[in-house]
Amino acid sequence: MKKTLVKILAFCLVVMFAISATGCFGSSSSGGNNIGGNIGGNIGATTSATPNNATDFGDIAISIKSCEITTDSAGKDIAIVTYGFTNNDYDTGMSFFACVNDSVSQNGVELTESNALKGQFDLFNPDEVKQVAKGETIDVKVAYELQDTVSNITVKASKTVSIAGENSTVTQVFTIEQ
Repeated sequence: MKKTLVKILAFCLVVMFAISATGCFGSSSSGGNNIGGNIGGNIGATTSATPNNATDFGDIAISIKSCEITTDSAGKDIAIVTYGFTNNDYDTGMSFFACVNDSVSQNGVELTESNALKGQFDLFNPDEVKQVAKGETIDVKVAYELQDTVSNITVKASKTVSIAGENSTVTQVFTIEQ
C-alpha cells in the first residue's frame, strides 16, 4: 500500500511539473531512449513467460513477458522485467505507472527498482509513464537491483486500485540459468 501511495504522489508531481514546464518553456521532444549508462552483457539468461499469461482486469490487461539478467553502468546485477500493458477502457489514455502495482522479489524480499533505464535527469523510466491510447498495448521494461544471481525471481503485477473482490495478481517465477 505504501508503494502504491508513493507511486500516485510521484505521478501527480510529474504531471504538475510537465504542465508547468510546458507552460514556461513550450513543448520539446527528445530523440531516442537514454539509458542511464551502458547496460552490460548477460550474466545469465532467464526463461521467458508464457506469451498468453495476460490477465484481463477489465479496464486494463497486464502480462509478464520476460526477465533478463544483466549489469548496470555501475556494475550492479539487475533484472530487467518486460511487462505487457493494455489500456482496454480509458478514453483519455492511461499509463503503466498509474495503473499497475509491480513487485519483484528474491528469497521473499522485495527488490528495489534500479535507475538503469532512467535518463540522467529522469525521475521515472519513460516507458512507465507513456500514455497508452484505448485499445493499444505497449511493452514496458522495468529494472530491479538483484540480491544475487542464483536465486529465483518472482514477479507480481496487479491493478493499483481495485474494487472490492477484484484482487487478481499476475505472477511469474523466473529461474536463473547459469
